[in-house]
Amino acid sequence: MQILGICRFSYPAVGGFQNEHNTVEARCNYLYSQERLNMRFSAFETLTLPSIRSQSDPNFTFAILIGDSLPPHAKNRLYEVTANVPQIKIVERPSGPYRQVAQEVVNSVRNWEAPICAQFRLDDDDAVHLDFIAELRQVITHNQELFRYGRRFAIDFCSGYAVIPGRKGIKAAVVKQKLWTPALAIVLRPKVERSILNYGHHRLHEFMPVLSLSHLNMFVRSFHGDNDSLVNRRQPSFEYAALDEVSRSYFKQNFNIDETAVKAAWSAL
Repeated sequence: MQILGICRFSYPAVGGFQNEHNTVEARCNYLYSQERLNMRFSAFETLTLPSIRSQSDPNFTFAILIGDSLPPHAKNRLYEVTANVPQIKIVERPSGPYRQVAQEVVNSVRNWEAPICAQFRLDDDDAVHLDFIAELRQVITHNQELFRYGRRFAIDFCSGYAVIPGRKGIKAAVVKQKLWTPALAIVLRPKVERSILNYGHHRLHEFMPVLSLSHLNMFVRSFHGDNDSLVNRRQPSFEYAALDEVSRSYFKQNFNIDETAVKAAWSAL
């Protein structure tokens, strides 16, 4: 079994953003502004990367898609902060149609000899539980009868946290949300060339069986001033609360998220 994930880090795709631009140059100017890059690195380095680095099951691949036009200082920083995570493969591509390029990247790191391929996507400002890979592997192992309904199925770990990171730390709310991107995976038989990027995450149930599991808070989804997904709609309303000593320890133990690091990163913006 192969498990692989893909993350888009400021990749200047043609399409694939809620915030659209008329030209690739305009998109690059938006994505590569220093203010925005600082925000993306703050989220990636304090939320996403710690959770990927410390997975209890290290047998997976995590591809990070970047543009070959990413400014050198940002590119160097990304390579440096991920250098000690052997599962991460940074893949540089020129601007192109998002789904097409992302599928090519996924297929480029796919082991086509593996009897099963599980794929997940993770935004560069979200996180998954440290047992995400291990749990995903176990669930797949015990539910392969779902292949009787087709050559693919999805696993949706639908419990987790919505968080607002900031200079004062983290505000968090427990949520149960179906088909959010973090901790959502599709499972494919060999030679199925379509990837997780070929499907709108909120419509997966229209194309394959979906197994929803809520036994563990499996994800952290962040909301802040640079969420592309909120460009054309309002931020969801949840009952947020500042972390206390217990929840602060919980986030560290289960997601490797250090609130002190979050405070420092956002204070530097």
